[in-house]
Amino acid sequence: MKLIEPKPFDIEAFWAVVGDGRTMRKYSQDHVIFAQGDSADSVFYLQRGQVKIAVVSPRGKEGVIAVLGDGCFFGEGCLAGQEVRIATAVAITDCSVVQMTKEAMARVLHAEPEFSDMLITHLLTRNIRIEEDLIDHLF
Repeated sequence: MKLIEPKPFDIEAFWAVVGDGRTMRKYSQDHVIFAQGDSADSVFYLQRGQVKIAVVSPRGKEGVIAVLGDGCFFGEGCLAGQEVRIATAVAITDCSVVQMTKEAMARVLHAEPEFSDMLITHLLTRNIRIEEDLIDHLF
């Protein structure tokens, strides 16, 4: 009896398909993708372009958290129970973005270990980079 090996997860093919909770969107420069206080119900994947993630204090002062480029995820706080966005995401350049519902993302994370590993690695690497930038600005 011949064992059937599962096909490896193809991330490029995955992002190329719309439907099943995935929507491809194009944003022009300066377009708000989501705003601080909006419902947090989906995760975003930046295929092409640059996005600024920023927060605004009650006094109106803006703090830029990160500038993201091709291949970055953002808005993933909904996966940890975040109900509203704590930051605003704005297109710095023209962007191609895949928006994926929280439910669809949860299904893929459970069904595709390679995808889960890739997302965890991406998020941890990004957090380390943000922490390093913060430390550099403090000292």
